[in-house]
Amino acid sequence: MIIDPVVYGGTQEGGIRPGTLNVSGIVGLGKACELAQEFLKDENEKIKQLRDYLIEKILKAVPQAQLNGHPTKRLCGNASFSFKNLSPSAFAGVQDIAISSSSACSSACAEPSSTLKAIGHTDELARATLRFGIGRFNSAEEIDYACNKVIEIANKNMRPT
Repeated sequence: MIIDPVVYGGTQEGGIRPGTLNVSGIVGLGKACELAQEFLKDENEKIKQLRDYLIEKILKAVPQAQLNGHPTKRLCGNASFSFKNLSPSAFAGVQDIAISSSSACSSACAEPSSTLKAIGHTDELARATLRFGIGRFNSAEEIDYACNKVIEIANKNMRPT
């Protein structure tokens, strides 16, 4: 069996790859794996608690918000909400919190998320969706700030039913 090179320009490994191995990258990956093994369980629990707090706070304060996906069987650092009767452009000017108004796989596309459509969302509801990513360096204060900002914008811009 012959393996075609992915990148060209060198003769290492019988012409399969060019260049010298990225030793610092290999060592860095090894250290990251070591740290993940040591801290991952505790960090995932912390992130899950922040996520659950964010979900609870937004759902309590914005009656038109609905959580996308299963309430507990989800990635620890992910929360996605769709907002009924809210224009997708309501969150367009937000610059001080990291949110996305589309799925990761359709962020460069103007079409509504095919994933959200597959779970029964209309085009309008799929477009009025925010996705939050929570990580190891996020704090409870940052989650509060993001929640308060989203709640304020959502309640201010909600169209009457």
